Amino acid sequence: MEAGRVGEQRGADSPDFACGPTADQPAAGKTFDTLRTVLASKGFALRQVDAGEQTAYIASRWNQSRTLPDLAAVEGFARQVGAQP
Repeated sequence: MEAGRVGEQRGADSPDFACGPTADQPAAGKTFDTLRTVLASKGFALRQVDAGEQTAYIASRWNQSRTLPDLAAVEGFARQVGAQP
């Protein structure tokens, strides 16, 4: 390694640059990312909250939030606010 060089630069095919689902990211991850993007277009933030063995989702906008139990409920909420997945 050369002096002053911190580390090796990696290429775009490196896992550090992965965009989209990978082998270790389940389809639910892609669905979550899609819903998060669609809701963001309407001004909502979507967060995933892991509580033990259960996962919940929180959609928030303008200092108000709604807790949703699963991705199906998130999808329904997205349709309700006019954000089409």
